[in-house]
Amino acid sequence: MLVVGDIGGTKTAMALYALDDDVRSPRFRQDFPSADYPDLDTIVRTFITASGERADYGCFDVAGPVVQGRATITKRLSAALQRIPVHVVTVPAALFGAAQFGLDAVRVP
Repeated sequence: MLVVGDIGGTKTAMALYALDDDVRSPRFRQDFPSADYPDLDTIVRTFITASGERADYGCFDVAGPVVQGRATITKRLSAALQRIPVHVVTVPAALFGAAQFGLDAVRVP
């Protein structure tokens, strides 16, 4: 199972996918008011518990700039979520349809 999260200043949207299922249909989905939680770990644990499933992989995006491997949330959020370590991945542009713009690869924070 893959847990994914869209971390924003207002809300964090979480979803859980089976690796062999249609990616357009999560097994479980839930939104969390970001400012109500002390950290991302608490949101993920709450989500996984509510889903009744076990996650093997995780992938998260952040609504904010990535500078020197750290993400800063741009909207009001608790201090514990303000600075999140990020791994930047370079992905072939064809996966995003970016080749039509002359790009060979896309860096995904």
